[in-house]
Formats: sequence, structure tokens, C-alpha cells
Amino acid sequence: MTFDVAKSKFIEAYSFNIQREGSEALFDYICNSDFFEAPASTRFHLCEPGGLCVHSLHVWSELNGLLKFYNEMRKPPNSFDYSTETIAICGLLHDLCKINTYSVDYRNKKNDVGEWEKVPVYVREEKEPYGNHGAKSVFTIMQYMKLSQEEATAIVTGK
Repeated sequence: MTFDVAKSKFIEAYSFNIQREGSEALFDYICNSDFFEAPASTRFHLCEPGGLCVHSLHVWSELNGLLKFYNEMRKPPNSFDYSTETIAICGLLHDLCKINTYSVDYRNKKNDVGEWEKVPVYVREEKEPYGNHGAKSVFTIMQYMKLSQEEATAIVTGK
């Protein structure tokens, strides 16, 4: 997925699904951050420009698919009954803790002919240490809009 496509899909998914009071201010915060340019990690999944946005879209899509699957397997009244807004909040916003934490540095690496060269790498610089990964995402979201206890717990625990 290209950078522009991911950004467009995120904006569409957010705008269509998240309407809660404060969501516009949170959206402005996201748009004025490095969310759309940042990697999802320093070395692993989607360690590339725009990776954080792409990863967030993947998680939201997988969450939608899993809930659909589980609801087809379980018959009401035991189905998982979550709003599209809750699913979007938990999937799209679970990694807001990574906003403004990555920068580019350079490391020496041998190239294909065995010569050392400087290559760019992402490094994480935690500017606002606040709890663990999920707790910081919840804290960031709640600066702008309320979360239910279930939403906050899902973001903190990944469940």
C-alpha cells in the first residue's frame, strides 16, 4: 500500500467511523503529527515511512474480520456486539503512543561487495514516557475524547 493510499484510507475510515465528541480535535492532533510518515517499528513490522498508518489500518481490518468470524461462529445472544466506532477506535488508534517517537539515525553496514557504508535506520526516542505502550495510547486518546472501560482495556492489553 502506498503512502498516499494508506493516508487516504485512514482518513476515510476515521472520518466515517469515529464521531464521538472530541474526535475532531484528536484527528487534528493526528494530522499535525508524524503519524502518516512514521514507521511502525525500528526494525520489525513496517519499518518504513508510513508504516505506522499502514499497520493501524491492518489492525483495524483484522479486528473487523475476527469479530465477523466470531459472530458467525457464536449465535446470539452470545455474539460480540461492538459498535463500528469502538472497533475503529481500538484498531486505528491503538498505536498512537508511537507518534513523534521515531527519528532517523545512521549506522555502518557492509554492502553487497563487503564495503562499509552509512545507511539510515530508525531509532526510537521516547520524549514523553508515560506507562507502557498501550497505556500511553489510551492516555493520548483520552486527552481528546472519552473511552469506555472496554475500549481502554482492549487498547492497553491488545485483547
